[in-house]
Amino acid sequence: MAASSSPIHHLPPEITQYRLTNAHGYVKTSNHLGEGGFGTVLLYKNSNAPFDEAAGKHLKISPNQATTEFFDELAPLCAITRAGGCEYIAPFLGYIDSPELVILTKYFKNKSLWDEMKDVVKGPFPPERSLKYFYQIAKGLEFLHHDLPERKRILHRDLKCQNILLSDDTESIKLADFGLAFNLAVDSHSVTLSDEAPSEENSMCGTFAFMAPEVLIAKKYGRRSDIWSLACTLVQMLTMKPPYFRSAKEFIEKARGLKSNQLKYKGNLFLPQQLQNTEISVLLDCMFIKNPDQRPMVEKVLEVLTIVQQSPLKVGIDNAKVNELKTKIGKDKGISVAMFEKIFNWIACY
Repeated sequence: MAASSSPIHHLPPEITQYRLTNAHGYVKTSNHLGEGGFGTVLLYKNSNAPFDEAAGKHLKISPNQATTEFFDELAPLCAITRAGGCEYIAPFLGYIDSPELVILTKYFKNKSLWDEMKDVVKGPFPPERSLKYFYQIAKGLEFLHHDLPERKRILHRDLKCQNILLSDDTESIKLADFGLAFNLAVDSHSVTLSDEAPSEENSMCGTFAFMAPEVLIAKKYGRRSDIWSLACTLVQMLTMKPPYFRSAKEFIEKARGLKSNQLKYKGNLFLPQQLQNTEISVLLDCMFIKNPDQRPMVEKVLEVLTIVQQSPLKVGIDNAKVNELKTKIGKDKGISVAMFEKIFNWIACY
């Protein structure tokens, strides 16, 4: 993929090998796929490539102004691709660095799970469909958290239906948008894998309604923070909104109230009546553990899921296993009202 000199200097070879010279035959179209704080996404076409259509994420910064943000987004995509990729992660095709910075991934015409709910289903997914996608999202996380080479393991940090693409046949999903992903290697002075990312005031990221408590208050966080977001995403699939999504004001009022009125995260609180006191609500209880040390890792979540049928995929929850997991987790120590007040006072500033 690589060749001529790049206007972006000092990128390591494991990144530059994915540089597309002369766009490698990909031609930009006027088809506008989306827009965000990063820039715009346009459709690209290439009749000679394995994937004839690509989504090109155009970054607002110019190649001469490229910062570590560009590298930070490319690095996880390159690591995933070098490791052979994962069937539940959107394929990365390479990047263009002239005249603009563009990151190319395979294009999926159905767009995201959110688009499917909003524009096609016109409502939440039924439990059977939600569990199928939930299982696939968890398998994608398992790849990021455990299956990559030790020093290349990744936190996604921005799981939500808007960042999960839907295959053309709607049977499978692909994790996407790794702009906030974080490499789990501790720092440049250590070769030890850490389950925690550095604690930095500027490391708060993602959409706050999906963030784990430890991320919101900029404490050390690790793979278990993605599990909290995974639980929020399951709630979103089943109800079209994550927990407590009405307003930041409600968060703050609850946080400042009596201890008995602090925010509660229980499956029954967020699910429609017909799903309350079911295996789904117990599974959510297992993941909505405010103390990250008690929250399960993704392999423990996968252990309670059962494949009912391979094709088309149907997934269930093993009642005995999910209740055993809940028992092992024990009583959540929870988060104090003062800590929640700190979290939501920060939110109120934005």
